[in-house]
Amino acid sequence: MPMKRKIIIIWGMMPFLVGLFSNANCQKAYKTDLGIGVVALDFGLNASYYRKVNFYVDKQATSVTFTLNTWDGQDSVPIVPFDNLGAPPFLYFRCLDSTKTMYHIVSNDSTGISLWIRKEKGNAFLTWFAYFKGFNWIVFGGKGLHTCPNDTCQIANKSSSLSNTAQILRMQGDWMKIETKSYSNLEDDLPAPHRIIGWIRWRKENSLLVNGYNNE
Repeated sequence: MPMKRKIIIIWGMMPFLVGLFSNANCQKAYKTDLGIGVVALDFGLNASYYRKVNFYVDKQATSVTFTLNTWDGQDSVPIVPFDNLGAPPFLYFRCLDSTKTMYHIVSNDSTGISLWIRKEKGNAFLTWFAYFKGFNWIVFGGKGLHTCPNDTCQIANKSSSLSNTAQILRMQGDWMKIETKSYSNLEDDLPAPHRIIGWIRWRKENSLLVNGYNNE
């Protein structure tokens, strides 16, 4: 059965949250800023399952706010990932910026609190295109597909009901080009496999308009 990937919430400890809110470097909340992509923390089933990840107050890494000890240590620190896949191997955080050695991430997707982590083995940056490309299927709600990446372009499909799922082909600004899996039902006599290629808007300002899932 296909398993839909969902945004998860991992509750942290209140003393840590109080400390984060009181820190001048973390006062700005990034609750909706999609940033430049995502950073994936890899916790593989072997040695990397037990790896430690330090979260820093600033990009100079002058002060460790807390340390994530192994995948099983999530509940002991105030992190809320943007997304996760598996149990383990990956945690995903929205990435706001990066330097030569550090990533600026939203460490708590519920509060918008941001911290810094090192660019090290097991921490990898993904563009939004690469992130969505990792899904087996994009879930787009069966909206009409445009012939070009603009709201003024005509609708590409002639059926009133498209499949909710598709594969991503490319991105251009706030739009993504997708190929639908199939029609939910047909009004037109189209040859199999009844796939349609077109454009949909994947984001509006700082709101995501699509989701996805993987088959497991």
